[in-house]
Amino acid sequence: MQEDIECLIKRRPTKYLFLPHAITLGETVAVHHLNQWYRGIITRIMKKTASVRLGDWGREIRSKFTDIYQLPDAFYLIRCKPFFAALLYNIKPIGESQRWAAKVNQLITLIAEGEEGRMRILRAIPPRFADVEMQLSRPNSISYSS
Repeated sequence: MQEDIECLIKRRPTKYLFLPHAITLGETVAVHHLNQWYRGIITRIMKKTASVRLGDWGREIRSKFTDIYQLPDAFYLIRCKPFFAALLYNIKPIGESQRWAAKVNQLITLIAEGEEGRMRILRAIPPRFADVEMQLSRPNSISYSS
């Protein structure tokens, strides 16, 4: 996906470039960050920068307007990795980690693909967190308690 986004945007950069006044909250965008391309959603707009939640990576970055592009249509169709749920519901990892654990990625992918199961809240963690146990209906190689 990285190479495809880069190829499209390099070929026609002005087609996908946002003018600063056109950037809106909640918009799905392509972001150039640390020499890589990412899909994300605008979560906050400042004077010359915007906060972007990177949907495929589960972290939030601040990016200059000049590094934010319209996401080419073809990339809306590619299945988003596990963080689509995190984008919609603003779910973040607990603690200092900015990235989700690999088992969490696998589990959320199974749920996103329609796997059914149960979630049991083990304990509340103030102010708005919970320790949960998830069990999938069909046995598979992933068992996870967080």
